[in-house]
Amino acid sequence: MTGSTDESADMRTEEALVGVDESLEVLELRPTSLRFKGTTVAASWCDNMGSIGQYLLRAGFSRDKLQQKLEKIRFFVEHGVPEHVGLWDAVEDLLPLFAPGTYLLRYPYEGEGGGFDLIEWESSAGETPYRDSFYPYGVIVLATRPSAQLDPERIEHWREKIRRGGRPMAIIAGVEGVSYRFLIDGHHKLKAYQAEDLPPPLFAIDAREIRDPLSFRGARGRARGLLRAGAPAPKAASAGK
Repeated sequence: MTGSTDESADMRTEEALVGVDESLEVLELRPTSLRFKGTTVAASWCDNMGSIGQYLLRAGFSRDKLQQKLEKIRFFVEHGVPEHVGLWDAVEDLLPLFAPGTYLLRYPYEGEGGGFDLIEWESSAGETPYRDSFYPYGVIVLATRPSAQLDPERIEHWREKIRRGGRPMAIIAGVEGVSYRFLIDGHHKLKAYQAEDLPPPLFAIDAREIRDPLSFRGARGRARGLLRAGAPAPKAASAGK
């Protein structure tokens, strides 16, 4: 893997080229979907209702290998990235999980206009796959874990750290130029920040060069494959969600 740094006054950025021989290809980012070990676990496509509304389908996946890599960068996950540490150095052990390509790293990521909307996985039973919808306004962060699976004690743990001045970060990933990103790590942290009414530091990993990009029609086709396992009917997109 190689990396180059491009810093600016208001946002630290770094480009990282992940070599094929150093990639485990566990996570693959597409313009309309997230794949885990070759299986689509989240996909979005136009609702064709005459607006910019998007359908969203999410399926659960084992996070064991992801957690193993996150343990190696645990200090940065819990405390954020100090100014004297390069962004490449902070997530070097995590990047091999991503498919080969060029990635833009940004921290803290605030989007073009600042702020973001978290689209939670609101199923009370945590069913999977789960079908939902949203409007892509601003920076959209798509949860990849059902809210029903989150531990209230873990959320309180992070709330206490935040109250004491800690600023743990959440890791999001997507494709540069696409308005929404997938929440890779930080579901409990984001709930804690919401409870404390504070903006969370986001570490963004954006793919710049996509191998075999997937079209919106292709995403819908992949989603249909997931739906064969059974999923609730989609809810109508709500502009106030």
